[in-house]
Amino acid sequence: MLSRYTIILLACIAGCASRRTPSVVSSLVAGSGRACRQGDAATAVDTTFDSSTNAPSTFYPIGPPHLQYPRQLRSQGVQGSVVAGYSVDTLGHVIPGSERIVAEAHPEFGDAVCEMLKDLRFNPLVLNGRKYSVRVLEQPFTFSLIR
Repeated sequence: MLSRYTIILLACIAGCASRRTPSVVSSLVAGSGRACRQGDAATAVDTTFDSSTNAPSTFYPIGPPHLQYPRQLRSQGVQGSVVAGYSVDTLGHVIPGSERIVAEAHPEFGDAVCEMLKDLRFNPLVLNGRKYSVRVLEQPFTFSLIR
């Protein structure tokens, strides 16, 4: 059986699984979470990551995520964060139906993260020559405007 690993992946920098992130802003609306897609699938994975420690260096996003700032929120100067959870298969793809919004400052931010997760790709987790599927419990995504 694998040891339990934990992680937060930064949305803004590819390959940053070994770095710590600042705490997510307190204005998030937390709850039981919501599915990104209809028919939220329960997915079996080999190991799980959350926000308390770092993952092995073989598991990281390929390229920067293409996170789109919602136009209406940008024009209103609204900033905020989203915390999402999802599963990644042994090929590095986010498993459809595994995506959940754990907390969000605004529903449009959550929708933007859900859309981005469809195309997010990872270098798969490899331990002792074997690829593993992974459940990322909490990953923050921050929407901020440069003034």
